[in-house]
Amino acid sequence: MVDRTRDVLVRSETGSGKTLAYALPLLHQLLCACDKQPIRRQVGTIIVVLCPTRELVVQVTDVFSVLTRCALFLTVGGIHGGENRHKEKARLRKGIPVLISTPGRLLDHLKATASFRVEELQTIVLDEADRLLDMGFEQTIREIMGMLLEQTENAARSRVVGSSEVQEKYSLKRVLVSATITAGVERLSHFALRSNVLRVGETEDAFFIPSSLRQHYALVPIKHRLSTLISFLRSQLDAGAQRILVFVSTADSAEFHYYLLSRLRSPFCGRRKTIQSNTAAERRTRHHSVKRRMEEANRHLRDHHEDVVTFEDDSSSEEENDAGRALSESNALLDVNIFKLHGNMPQVDRASVFRAFKHVDATAQRSPKGVLLCTDVAARGLDMPRVDWIVHYDPPTDPACYVHRIGRTARIGNVGDSLLFLMPHEAGYVPYLSNFIAKEGGGSLAANDASLPAMAERKYESFLYYLTKLDPKANHMWAQSTATLERAISRAVMKRDGTVSDLSAKDESRKEDLMRLALFAYQSYIRAYAGHSRELKARFFNSDVLHLGHVAQSFGLDKKPSEVRAQLQSFIKEDRKIAREASSLNTQEEGKWSGGFSSRKKLQVEVCHDDRYRSMVVQKQRKVTRDWFERKRNERPAHKVLQFTEFDA
Repeated sequence: MVDRTRDVLVRSETGSGKTLAYALPLLHQLLCACDKQPIRRQVGTIIVVLCPTRELVVQVTDVFSVLTRCALFLTVGGIHGGENRHKEKARLRKGIPVLISTPGRLLDHLKATASFRVEELQTIVLDEADRLLDMGFEQTIREIMGMLLEQTENAARSRVVGSSEVQEKYSLKRVLVSATITAGVERLSHFALRSNVLRVGETEDAFFIPSSLRQHYALVPIKHRLSTLISFLRSQLDAGAQRILVFVSTADSAEFHYYLLSRLRSPFCGRRKTIQSNTAAERRTRHHSVKRRMEEANRHLRDHHEDVVTFEDDSSSEEENDAGRALSESNALLDVNIFKLHGNMPQVDRASVFRAFKHVDATAQRSPKGVLLCTDVAARGLDMPRVDWIVHYDPPTDPACYVHRIGRTARIGNVGDSLLFLMPHEAGYVPYLSNFIAKEGGGSLAANDASLPAMAERKYESFLYYLTKLDPKANHMWAQSTATLERAISRAVMKRDGTVSDLSAKDESRKEDLMRLALFAYQSYIRAYAGHSRELKARFFNSDVLHLGHVAQSFGLDKKPSEVRAQLQSFIKEDRKIAREASSLNTQEEGKWSGGFSSRKKLQVEVCHDDRYRSMVVQKQRKVTRDWFERKRNERPAHKVLQFTEFDA
């Protein structure tokens, strides 16, 4: 790793410590060089690490910062999208010897930041190279490598006058790190690495499942998916699980399940048997309540009304209203910290969520436990310690992605579990997935050992049966408690009662927000289900088999598919209109910018600060609009005429 005359290609399984494998030797080399000549920030950047996602940039930056805690003269910094470019330029102008970045932002600064010095660059590391290619960064990496090689070779040529062997000693060293070696990674190594390459680890596209990982799957009817997920989470959290990752296919689905699970109250609390109290005030309250009900019944008999008077719970009772208000803060169905993480979130939110879930034990306000609802943006590279369960609520579109998902648990010898949700007609996907892991894994233990089955089936009824422990009136019948939970979810989504506990739960706009979330999640789920590869769709994931009414029920929508489609089309039409209005802001001419700023600024504020949830089309357009306004604001003159009042003050 410290030999600058040879490049390195490292392949290692997920969770084996690849970051430390290249960070420790590189920092050791820098510290040894400091004995001869101190390293100052003015020299510019010496080490560059390219990471595919912003969360991975933050994680690698934290690792380097911990390792250099005693070397205060070594500055470690991370740059990525979503941050202020001018602040990053100021930091690059001062100098960042160890720089961690995403490819897009690094290329942006190489082209636009003149004070970005890379003449002294010694090493560039491509971390998670397979993920870099999957995200479409191949052309960006080609441009980055071309610009870096040109500048470093010119600097080495001017600094060292001699044979080519001497110049080779001071040339740029390249390290490529990947969990899998695919054909794309091999193609990347051909133009990114030199011919003299040292290969570390297996060079095959092999998947290794840790022996401490226990894999499970459940065949769940689609109409019971949501209730099964909730009961599973509740049972595992009550059993002692600290961190659970739930993977969904789309950002809309992550938003819906986050909003629902973090605010859903238990529908079984009101079904508990009333505990008799001996206080005089409570006995008097119960007496008046019974007396009032008896008067209603007597009037019914006296007036000969045809309507039947029942003795169900009276919502007008002050005693019950007080009890309901008291339960609103303590009867959450999942009384733990719920997080969400997907690619359409602002960078500030993504970074804060990642840190909060990673350190949930220290920052917990409600409970030291946490559930993270995420897309595949969290499937690669992120180090989340002590994750107990990985739940594949939506099956991955690629079998290789399944391996990367379960790599978030059972790291470095720890025990972990994973659960794959499938529908009954998708049962054939289990042997297909096991054969894929066995074939591509080159005879891994988890795939071939008969004593350690690859995937064990769990009955979904066993998860739903746990609800009977929460429902005292279920009489050990899971179907009854499941129906109670599903009715509560449907009432919350369809705005029929206050099952969603929130400070603004009675606000119609907030209730409509949950319904919009459910509709957009329903639409995005069907689209993602149809986005599987042709082979998988033909064999397992045929969208024509889906019962759209049951799919809608799994999102709490108690409507016919035709009614859901009509309601969804009205929301989509409204969102497209907003997206067009926001897009028109970005197409204004430069000469009209100063004259029409106030009206366009007002429209931009209305678009970006609408409380109601919008589809991802509008959210992406909001981001484009914000970037456009930021760019225009930065292009305006930095100085303004000093006013008399300011001078006088």
